[in-house]
Amino acid sequence: MRTAIVEDCQEHSDLLKQYILNWGNRKKHKIVIRQFSSAEQFLFHFEEEEVPDVVFLDIQMPGLSGVELAKKLREKEQQIAIVFTTGIDDYIAEGYDLEAVHYLLKPLQEEKIGVCLDKIARKQCKESYVILNGFGETFRVKVSDIWWAEAQGHHAVLGISDSGNVKKVKIADSIGAMQERLPKSNEFVKTHRSYLVNLRHVKNIRRAEILMDDGTVIPLSRRIYKEVNEQFIRLYV
Repeated sequence: MRTAIVEDCQEHSDLLKQYILNWGNRKKHKIVIRQFSSAEQFLFHFEEEEVPDVVFLDIQMPGLSGVELAKKLREKEQQIAIVFTTGIDDYIAEGYDLEAVHYLLKPLQEEKIGVCLDKIARKQCKESYVILNGFGETFRVKVSDIWWAEAQGHHAVLGISDSGNVKKVKIADSIGAMQERLPKSNEFVKTHRSYLVNLRHVKNIRRAEILMDDGTVIPLSRRIYKEVNEQFIRLYV
């Protein structure tokens, strides 16, 4: 998760950075953090560098305010997750207008930072894409549209949702190579040495098989039935 902190108080910036890194360690997410002391400094780098996934913005800063910076970001990048941090709650309405993910009051609390990042991570997983290698082509697929994958030798066949139907698509990648590109989450699980399943599209789990929402039946190794079943339950509780 590429993260930017825009905060004119170094003490608050460093504390927020530590809370974010602690969350990343707990969740086993790779976190890359850049710190900026002003909105102007952030904008100077924004045009030339990789767009962050999430920006933590202090609202009250000298020069360009956090709200003004958020408006500029929304004009160019709708997908950036914006989180406001401030010592007063006078700007909550503007935060909603700018579709801020969260509004955090100082002094910042690590638990609330974690809840905020959990929400962002769930949203990113639903909207993220993966690049796959076909036979003579490279294409992009929304992660949430991948229902299952079956290993076939050094290649794989995927069940991909397309306009409400799940179609089989053969790719040149191995199932292991494809899995490496997926976001680190608890939604995809190996159900068998040859199968990977997106638990979000599972209807029910039986001792030796999994029934997908479209009626497809996927083999389930009895050896890992308990582990897969528990992971499925954790998604919804």
